[in-house]
Amino acid sequence: MNQRVHIIVAIVVCVLVSISNSTVANDDESAEQTENDKDLEVVTVIASRTERNPDEVSATVSVIENQQLDRELSADIADLIRYEPNVSVGGTGSRWGLQGYTIRGIGGNRVLVVVDGVKVPDEFSFGPYLSARRDVVDIDSLSKVEILRGPISVLHGSDALGGVVAYTTKPVGERVLDGKNWFSESKYRFDGSNNHSSAGFALGFQDDTFAGGLFLNSERGIETQTAGSLDVHGPQREQPDPSDISSDNIVVKLTVQANPLHFFSLSIEDFNHEVDTQILSDYGSSSFGTTIHSRDGIDTRDRQRVAVSYKGQFDSTFADVMTLTLFNQSAVTEQLTMERRQSFGTQLNRTRRSVFEQSINGTLFQIDKEINSSNLTQHFIVGWDSQTIDSEEIRWGLTAMLDGKPVREFFPYPTRDFPLSTTSHGAVFLQDEITLLDGKLLVSAGIRHHWYEVVAKADEVYERGNPGQPAPSNIEDSKTTTKFGSMFNISREVSVYASLAQGFRAPPYNSVNVGFTNPIGGYKTISNPELRSETSDGFEIGLRYLSPRVNLRFVAFLNEYEDFIEDLAIAPQYSRTFGIDPSDGFLTFQSINRSEVHISGWEVSGDIELLLLDGIDTRARFAYGTTHGEARETGQPLNSIDPAKLVVGIDITGIKWNASIVITHVQDKQLEDIAEDTFPPLDGHTVVDIMGEYQIRRHVKINTGVFNVFSKAYIRWADVAAIGSDAPLRFSQPGRHAAVSVSIQL
Repeated sequence: MNQRVHIIVAIVVCVLVSISNSTVANDDESAEQTENDKDLEVVTVIASRTERNPDEVSATVSVIENQQLDRELSADIADLIRYEPNVSVGGTGSRWGLQGYTIRGIGGNRVLVVVDGVKVPDEFSFGPYLSARRDVVDIDSLSKVEILRGPISVLHGSDALGGVVAYTTKPVGERVLDGKNWFSESKYRFDGSNNHSSAGFALGFQDDTFAGGLFLNSERGIETQTAGSLDVHGPQREQPDPSDISSDNIVVKLTVQANPLHFFSLSIEDFNHEVDTQILSDYGSSSFGTTIHSRDGIDTRDRQRVAVSYKGQFDSTFADVMTLTLFNQSAVTEQLTMERRQSFGTQLNRTRRSVFEQSINGTLFQIDKEINSSNLTQHFIVGWDSQTIDSEEIRWGLTAMLDGKPVREFFPYPTRDFPLSTTSHGAVFLQDEITLLDGKLLVSAGIRHHWYEVVAKADEVYERGNPGQPAPSNIEDSKTTTKFGSMFNISREVSVYASLAQGFRAPPYNSVNVGFTNPIGGYKTISNPELRSETSDGFEIGLRYLSPRVNLRFVAFLNEYEDFIEDLAIAPQYSRTFGIDPSDGFLTFQSINRSEVHISGWEVSGDIELLLLDGIDTRARFAYGTTHGEARETGQPLNSIDPAKLVVGIDITGIKWNASIVITHVQDKQLEDIAEDTFPPLDGHTVVDIMGEYQIRRHVKINTGVFNVFSKAYIRWADVAAIGSDAPLRFSQPGRHAAVSVSIQL
């Protein structure tokens, strides 16, 4: 079925959904399910490590639940934040795929990402043939995504410098319906932007003692389309590079209820992703006497997670609830590049293979205790968090004549760009939430003491690939962070809150000990054992008005960051010689701490009931966010800040259906908001999406949507940094396209 047919089908379904109330009789079972869906309370855990409504915490948290993921036909992490101001995901037009999240101008490994509380492996990039990224999660396996904006290291430790994104996979208990002791689910989704087809299946059971579930999903497709039309070889190519993409994910869950108060659980996940790409945008490119005739890549990402947990309830002086989780998560990114080139008249075949591996072993322990008195309630949380992270990277290279005769390489292969590294994190934390004045005032305070250590080992591969480098450095340090927040309910509808939260990020292993020497190019990198931790202070004030018909939320924030680590900067100890090490004549690079970064902005969001008539609920929703940032040392704006974004939607909900139209407007990126001599300004854009959902029967549901209805050609600011001398439209978003999914739940 071609793209045009998919669009026509999606439009027809949207129209049918919109008029179905007048043509379809009420279905009592569907009506009952719809009402139950409305009654489900949205809760967040990452904001306070306890289950709370997001409007009851002194922080800004977005909670995107499974039902919303289905309605918005989210297929990847960029879709997740499609309608979230001040949050972005880049990576369009890149062979390496989507990057991680940027929250209020802070991104990369400075945003903590976890799956069921377990940290997702780091991003790591080095040179032109290695870029390991964090898009290693199957969206269809998730029941909820929480996005916490701003620093929160007190609760989540290092890397929570700019915020936290927490994925929660689907639980077994919530899938069992109608008092049964088993469940079965299947889902099919097609996305016309990249011809991706995904099929998912789940099966599970539950009784008084045991519960278990198996969740499978498999996806196949090609490259995501762009707004460009020029189909040529070389940097001026506007169409995407052809790719074959496959992804498979398996989640297994088992829970044992020893008695009504004690639970044990096991969770196993295996994620695999592969992309085979013809990099036509590099075909024919020339540089320094070398012409690339062809360049192709095979890139794989594999992640495995095993976690064992215990949760117990107690009637004790010291504990009401105790939780303990032991976990291991490992990930391997392997990237193979094969090219045919001509160098000064000689035809050559060249291969580059890069592997980045990371294994994380950890323990999470927490005790909850609530103390009630006549005047106040206190909820104490005390816990322990420890992780050991083993990181390893290696690169191989081979160049040969067309007859297979090897050609001498300029660099010694294999080589490592940092030594074998083990990073150990440990922390104890305490939080006290105090409720006063008959629930009108909530005050929270928290403190965490964190210590970390990096142990580096220079093996034979590292030493051979980095001759003359000093021995790598080990580092250790500790840090204490605090958090204070308060929320006051002025009335039943109006509340105000304020918070101060600190964040920090320990110096990463690869920044401390970057190792690379290029004798031909005359440059090198050296370690820096004096790196300091990056730190942040985040301030927020907010106002909320919440009623059955109108909900409004406003927040203003100010984040101050210090000692940002800049990788591959000119080594300051050689500034008098313009970065040249007099001992060997090499230009020398090093990771260094920079001075303050200032980020501020505000966000407003809400929803309003427009009409409630004959079982039809019509609501308008909106969200707007704007951020400004500056590097104090240079006075230059931060290029990581996204332009302001406004999202306006109209939702119409009937007994068996839902229809939405969403308008997203992104403002221009003005020249004064861009650091000098970096990127040109970027025009803003307005995009219209239409989505619909129809409950065919109680257990059968269809979701469909038409995205970018008016086929607007636009580029997201998060993708501008990757354009360089390439054709900008190769980094643009798809034109008009449709998506559809059908799910069956028994």
